[in-house]
Amino acid sequence: MVTIAACQELHQDWLKNLAGATGGRTFSTHESEWVWLPARRQLVLLYPQRIAPAGIRPGLAEGMRLGAQSVSVWLNNAVSYAPLEAFGFRRGPQPMWMSAPVSAPKQYSAAAAALDPEPAEVSGPDAEELAAGRGHPGPHGM
Repeated sequence: MVTIAACQELHQDWLKNLAGATGGRTFSTHESEWVWLPARRQLVLLYPQRIAPAGIRPGLAEGMRLGAQSVSVWLNNAVSYAPLEAFGFRRGPQPMWMSAPVSAPKQYSAAAAALDPEPAEVSGPDAEELAAGRGHPGPHGM
C-alpha cells in the first residue's frame, strides 16, 4: 500500500536529485531541510516535522545569499503552518497524491502515448531541468 509518507519521501528524493543534477544543493538548518533549485531560483523547505524559527531564519538568509526569487514549503497537514505566516508565507493549494504500480504503464498500448525527449513547448527552467535529466538515464535506459 502506498502512503502519503511514502509519496513525501519520493518527492523529497526527486527534489534533492533534481537539485544535484542542475547545479543546486541541499542543506539543513535547525530541524529544517532545504533544497536549492538554481534553474528556478527557488528555495524549497522539505516537509518539516515542526516549524522552528531557529531553522527558518538561517534558511531564508541562505536563500537570499543564493539569489532565490521564491521560497516554497512542502508541508503535510500534521504540521501547523501558522508559524510560517510570521515569515510572510501564505497557504497554497493542497497537492493530490497519486500513485500507480510500476507495471501499470505496460498495460497500455504503445499508441496510447509517446515519449518526446525534446518537446518544443518546454522552455526556461523546465528545459534546463529536462536537459540535466537527459544525462541521467532512468530505468530501462529511458
